[in-house]
Amino acid sequence: VFVFAETDAEGRYSIPVPKGWYSVYPALTVSPYHDLPEILTVKTGGRTSKNFHMPATSGMKIRVLDAETSRPLFARLRIEPVYPNQPISFGVGQGRLAYQNNIYIPAEGRTIPLPAGSYLVYATHGPRYDMKDMLVKVAEGKVAQGVILLKQVVPTPGWIGIEMGGRTIATPGCALTAEDYARMAAAEGLEWLIS
Repeated sequence: VFVFAETDAEGRYSIPVPKGWYSVYPALTVSPYHDLPEILTVKTGGRTSKNFHMPATSGMKIRVLDAETSRPLFARLRIEPVYPNQPISFGVGQGRLAYQNNIYIPAEGRTIPLPAGSYLVYATHGPRYDMKDMLVKVAEGKVAQGVILLKQVVPTPGWIGIEMGGRTIATPGCALTAEDYARMAAAEGLEWLIS
């Protein structure tokens, strides 16, 4: 079970759970298996506290722009580690806006937590644009910034793509909200969604 909790100004948060034993991983790493878990016991009506010392976030923030107009684009990024970095995985597709080594970013970009190292980042925005890549070097405790310019290669007016049967949380077993699906569709270059 993954729980999203926003901290207050002092870095505190609270998560209500049934009594029991829990393995707790602070999920600022790419994989929950990066560190050994903390085992916490929660009793009925009780409260258990645990302090985590979190290092500064390492990662990258990438923005994708139309090369001709500089218009920000939603995009899909494929992130490949450069040896000796280990392979990365954002999950198997049940997460929000990311799967395996692909991640969807909004037009304003997105900070992606990653271990220090070098990465090849490939950006796409549907069939109308070319695919570009860039080498990004992430330093420990720093967020590398980057801009990828995509050139429109199929300036055909009108519809050139269609996707049938989108799945959201209304579909059993799917964790994507309608808003998530709309962002993903925009990153793939789709301009219309019909419910």
